[in-house]
Amino acid sequence: MTSLQSLSLNIRHLTAVHRGHGGDFEHLLDYEGFRYHLLLQFNAAEPASPENLALETLYNAMSGDDDNEIEAAADKCLNFLWPFMEDDFASRSESTVPANEVIKLQVLTVGGVLRTVNHKKSLEYPPTKPVDNTSSDVPVFPSSEIERLAEPKMHIFKIRLPDHSIYCLKTVHRTGNNENFIREVSILRRCSHSNIVHLVGVMVDGDGRVEGMIIDWVENARLLRDLKSISAEECERWTRQIGDAIMYLHENELIWGDVKAANVLIDMGGNAVLIDFGGGYTAGWVDVKHQHTVAGDLQGLERIISFMKSRLV
Repeated sequence: MTSLQSLSLNIRHLTAVHRGHGGDFEHLLDYEGFRYHLLLQFNAAEPASPENLALETLYNAMSGDDDNEIEAAADKCLNFLWPFMEDDFASRSESTVPANEVIKLQVLTVGGVLRTVNHKKSLEYPPTKPVDNTSSDVPVFPSSEIERLAEPKMHIFKIRLPDHSIYCLKTVHRTGNNENFIREVSILRRCSHSNIVHLVGVMVDGDGRVEGMIIDWVENARLLRDLKSISAEECERWTRQIGDAIMYLHENELIWGDVKAANVLIDMGGNAVLIDFGGGYTAGWVDVKHQHTVAGDLQGLERIISFMKSRLV
């Protein structure tokens, strides 16, 4: 989450669940030592309620499979909840020691009046567990030796290793799906291509189980998805680089999977770097019938090229 309120406080966003039309928005976070489980639930009794308006924005974004819009809509829901959480926090004595229990806070309209209530829903955290290390050829780094410098996205960290080198840590909790995490590690460990993010190693806990993958940190990276204007030279270069990387994958009997402009980074040198090999597909980029296939990767490539051409200047 990129909520402005979180920039100046000791806040850790833990996990979130966004459900489709008519569903709920849930967000779990630590706020200055207090753990809050925030909830927006569609209010059928008050169709025009402000919580429904916030949720409708999220539903529309999810139906369009637009990552930018989904993130903005989720932030809108979180920002809607934020002042109520702050009021709850302020009402607690400064001498109160944060309890182990989770504060379950829901905001809803009752009789035309917006109020907070305690809900009874549960949200498991962490959503996933560390996995067995089955990649003996991948370097291993104990979690105790890794310094986390920043968390630009939930469960994505900028880290420093003992040799002072800077990398990116993507934890097993990022996707909420162990199979996606294992798939990504298994693919990246077999890759060595300048336009595919490099797997440096894995982070393990005290029991030797894998908690995250360590990959290149791309400083000041831009998502291809976010570029509003692209020159003809850039379009030609990135088309070649992305195409070469996909061909490399296929020659090694590997599939990228979730091919889309949001999964292409542009580094400081102006080169394209493929990321996110957890699988799946995104409607509008790859048809469901082509997911996890060569045809799907090629279809996604054509749509990325069309996306870039639509922004030519």
